[in-house]
This record gives sequence, structure tokens and C-alpha cells, in this order.
Amino acid sequence: MTGFRVVALSLALGSCALTQSVCYSQKADEQIRNPLGMSQDEKQGTTVTYQVQPFGCGPMSTYVNCDGIPFDLNGVPAGSTWLYTSTGPSGPYGWGFFFGSNDLAGAQFQIVTSSLSPSPTTFNFNSLPPYPTVGPPVCDGNCSTFTAKISGTTPDDGGNYAATVSVTIYYYKGCSSGRIGGCRVIALVTGGTITVTYQ
Repeated sequence: MTGFRVVALSLALGSCALTQSVCYSQKADEQIRNPLGMSQDEKQGTTVTYQVQPFGCGPMSTYVNCDGIPFDLNGVPAGSTWLYTSTGPSGPYGWGFFFGSNDLAGAQFQIVTSSLSPSPTTFNFNSLPPYPTVGPPVCDGNCSTFTAKISGTTPDDGGNYAATVSVTIYYYKGCSSGRIGGCRVIALVTGGTITVTYQ
């Protein structure tokens, strides 16, 4: 009877040790997969909204080529995006990258379906305002809205997500007495959102 109890106890301890070994292995795998511990598995249907921050794009002609537009999540830097808002048949489009944020840490995305409305080519250059020196820019017939659809997979577990991008672009007239030609159109991202839905 005593021998039976010893064998039973040994089997129990062996099973516990095996279970711990599996747990430790899973924990080690998680640390390798996500060394900063920033991402987390998001449930299907979860929606997360990132805030696009104001960003100066510089001069433009018939398009906006704006690289490095930052976006935040709850005030914490969460990534950056590039918009090429061409008014021709090849655009507008762009791409972006998520930092260590939720389930998207390290994820890249490409914008393949997008629109820019109204086209900046419809604006009257002479009526464009100068850059506002007091307060935030106020759109008064001189703004376009860039909207796009993106989709991709999460790097940690290969889950799917879809997102909607909406960015407001403010156009103003920048003039310099030391520049040939005097004035030119300048584009400024005033803000926007990237709303991600996990599928």
C-alpha cells in the first residue's frame, strides 16, 4: 500500500513538473515573440481608434507627398503613415507602420483604396489663406478629406484586421520674398483618425 502511494505521488509530481515545463516554454515563446510585452490578443470585433496628429507636409503642386505623419493611441506614439495624395489615376495611396501598440506591434499596412475630396486642383490659389498665426487652422473651402480602406494581419498571431483612415488636409498660401515665384501652395495635415477593427 505504501509503495502504491509513493508511485502515485511520483506520478503526480512528474505531471506537475511537466505542466510547469510546458507553461515555462509558453512563457519563453511569448517573450521571444513579443520581447517588449506591448501587444495583446484582441478579441474579434474589438475596435481601436488612433488619432492622427497635425503634421506639415510642405509645398505641393497637384498632389500631396506627405511622409512620416504620426498617430497616437491614448496620447502615446503608436505609429506613422505616408500619404501620396495624387489626383491622377495612380493615387491617392500610401502606407504606414504600427509601433508596439495593442495587437498590431510591428504591423505594416498599405493603402490600396482611397479618395481625396475635393481635389486641391479645384481651389482658387489666389483665395487661399495665409498660414494662421493664431489658433488652429479653420477650414473655409480650402480643405480636402483623405479617406482610405486598409487591411492586414497582426504579426503576433496572424489575426486579420481592417481599418478606415480619415485625414483632413488644410491648404494655405506660403509666400517668401527670397524665393523665385513668390508664393506656393502648402499642405498641412490638421488631424484625423485610423479606426481598426479586429476580425
